[in-house]
Amino acid sequence: MALMRGFSKVDEEGRITIPDEIARFSKLYPGSTAGMIVLRIKGTARFPHLVIHRPDNIPYISMLEVIMKKSQTEVDEQGGVPLSEEIMQGLRLESGYLVEFKIHGARGQHWVVVHNRGPWRETTLQQRTGHKKVQKWRKVEINY
Repeated sequence: MALMRGFSKVDEEGRITIPDEIARFSKLYPGSTAGMIVLRIKGTARFPHLVIHRPDNIPYISMLEVIMKKSQTEVDEQGGVPLSEEIMQGLRLESGYLVEFKIHGARGQHWVVVHNRGPWRETTLQQRTGHKKVQKWRKVEINY
């Protein structure tokens, strides 16, 4: 069960910025070292996901997950985490893509799970299809 979630966009340099509340809750402060694990769920066509954790807090990995890549990085001053080219390819991410952050774990031992949510879209589906907003209420004048 996710305790908290947030969103970010992959920038041109392949870096994702962890939202402040999530970084504070998982204790991933600027300048700290963070471990990264790319996981895939066995037997599914789902995109792999990334787990970011403190080195002293190893996340729980279920028997249905396969470790594809492990690495370490440092959280920069803006709360960003640089992703290597191998991790970007493993997660099927490109610059401009939207990622979703979720907090997992219990009792102060939290880690961040990052999911690929596809290309960033500035508009909604209704705006792209030209759907007009239907007014549900109409004014009726009553004369006594």
